[in-house]
Amino acid sequence: MNKYERCLWIVNTLNEYGKASLKELNDRWIRSCLNYEGEEILPRTFARDKEFIASTFQLDIEYDNRLKKYELTNADDIKESSLYKYLLGSFHINNLSSMALKHRNKVMIQDINTGVEKLSILLDAIDRKQTVCFNYTSYYTKETPYSYEVIPCFIRLFEHRWYLICEYVDRTKTRVLALERM
Repeated sequence: MNKYERCLWIVNTLNEYGKASLKELNDRWIRSCLNYEGEEILPRTFARDKEFIASTFQLDIEYDNRLKKYELTNADDIKESSLYKYLLGSFHINNLSSMALKHRNKVMIQDINTGVEKLSILLDAIDRKQTVCFNYTSYYTKETPYSYEVIPCFIRLFEHRWYLICEYVDRTKTRVLALERM
């Protein structure tokens, strides 16, 4: 398991159990089916993970001296944020992959959300504040693809479909375009 996944596991565990000492976290981690190598979370590793969680997820883990336990100080952010719910949900789904393969006759899974293969390109363009160019086939006029150059604003998942919310380069109009049609 990589650092990103371990950090999501830490966030998820503290979110579920509230407060935990490093020993309690470590005991749960060692027993976790996600810890394939049986590694421990050493104090230095945990300190680095806390920094990574703070910078990547904007979630703070504080130590309660009185109880000698760690806790998420802004755990309400997770409960109120659809992004955190989605990330943690994806984390659980991702880690079920090996179990789903092992039990493939007993697990029924929906198709993956459409357009997911274009997410990284569009999110990168948003980060870089760059326009994107692509051909787009409309749902209504399937024969003639349109060529677009747009300013990507944000991405939205709605009813198992990814959409790009964007503006024309001259900023005269906003569009909502399905990633699966690009």
